[in-house]
Amino acid sequence: MGHVFLKFSGLNYEDKEVSHAISFSTTIENYDPLYLIYQNIIPGMKGLFSLQPYKTVKNYYTRNENRNLWVYQLSLNNYRKQLIYYHAWELKGIKMKYYFTSYNCSTVMHDMLSLARPKIYNDQMMWITPLSTVKSLYKYNLIKKAQLYPNKDWFMRMEKDTHLNINKTYRLKNKIINISKYKSPNKIPYQRQLSVGYINLNQDKYLKLSFLPASHLLNDYNREYFGESELKIAYLSILVNDKNIELNNFTLYGMKSYIPYSSLTHDLSYQFELAVKKEYAQNKKYTNTLTIDGGVGTDILVARDINIFALLNGGVGYDKYDNIHLLFNPRIGMMIYEVFNMKSLFYYQQYFINKKHVYNKYVFEHNMFINKHFTLYFKLEKIEKHNSFLNYEFGLKYLF
Repeated sequence: MGHVFLKFSGLNYEDKEVSHAISFSTTIENYDPLYLIYQNIIPGMKGLFSLQPYKTVKNYYTRNENRNLWVYQLSLNNYRKQLIYYHAWELKGIKMKYYFTSYNCSTVMHDMLSLARPKIYNDQMMWITPLSTVKSLYKYNLIKKAQLYPNKDWFMRMEKDTHLNINKTYRLKNKIINISKYKSPNKIPYQRQLSVGYINLNQDKYLKLSFLPASHLLNDYNREYFGESELKIAYLSILVNDKNIELNNFTLYGMKSYIPYSSLTHDLSYQFELAVKKEYAQNKKYTNTLTIDGGVGTDILVARDINIFALLNGGVGYDKYDNIHLLFNPRIGMMIYEVFNMKSLFYYQQYFINKKHVYNKYVFEHNMFINKHFTLYFKLEKIEKHNSFLNYEFGLKYLF
């Protein structure tokens, strides 16, 4: 999800130019995932304000963490700068709770920016992410200049992708890059999704309702990234008909990163998911299965708008029919960006439980990006073993 902080620059008591970073965060003292979930939902964690030399923070993210650092110089008058400056001093001694979903680094920085544009405070959201904060800057014309400090791998990919004419001295000594005509966080689609659709699941018909509080799916518009990716946090979908209301999928955390292989960076593609979802089981019925699985593989960009991928996936599952069991589900597929703002995803997957081949799955997904808020989607899924059947789904997705 990233991190967001404020950079303060000025002259110190020796009239030397200095820059510091002020951020709000927490420290994780217990790595038990269930306990962390409990902390984030009920008591919260100890919130901490930190003041560090900006150079230290910049080097940590771009070198140690190998992340990009986006810098937005704010368009503020002196009065608004002073308000934010004084408010930062007010907050330094206040004890606050940190909640990953509802009160985090982005929440605090988003609220502080409302001192620059009071209307920002009225844009309250269920989950304020770093991307939400950046979009607010663009929305209220608060950006004077946008720059990027890229990590090494991203920089090499961008140079190759855009054929930048950058000499070696510039590359080594100054990695500030004007991104106004290139990829930008502001162009990334909104990170909350609400969708409604119709699904035929092994001849059972349902209304499907889905909600993704953060962040995005593999079949979304992901051109502002190098490669394709997915990040699902607390994703929920339910099925409704005249007889039942059923859980279709609850993903506590899921991620996919399909980075095209490059001889320069030697990237691997990978994925991980912790979820409860309907899976086709050995008893030839769909049942809710708790799964923890992941895998690694490779992705190849065969054309500007076409990439193919292959991953070896495996993990552990539990359901009432198979109890605790081992999973092996390798996947191979293709993604294509098409004309008229469309995108298709196709993959073939074999599914094994405790070394026994249960079924093959063929999936085709197609998205039509109507505008920045609405997407039409269609999905076709074929399950094949001794006999086969076809599932299909279509609906409308709203991004906000």
